[in-house]
Amino acid sequence: PEFAAELAAYLPGCRPGELLALRRLLAPHAESVAPGLWRVLADRDANREQRVRAAGALAGWVPDDPRWAALAPAVVDAATRANPSEFVVWAEA
Repeated sequence: PEFAAELAAYLPGCRPGELLALRRLLAPHAESVAPGLWRVLADRDANREQRVRAAGALAGWVPDDPRWAALAPAVVDAATRANPSEFVVWAEA
């Protein structure tokens, strides 16, 4: 619990192979760390890589959140512009 905020801050810049493991580790703390990830995802100035990682974590915790409707185009854009070798992770997330 004492490292949840630190891991959540690291998540938007994590390596693709780390995303799903971080999402699982942070799942018990999703309620407290999700607001920061929603901010990253909604930030049009954040780079695409950060946004797609934030989306990958949030998708596993709150797949039915109404904010997805507005943010889905940015997520799709970020995922489709990602390095093709990373797409497997984004698709699973």
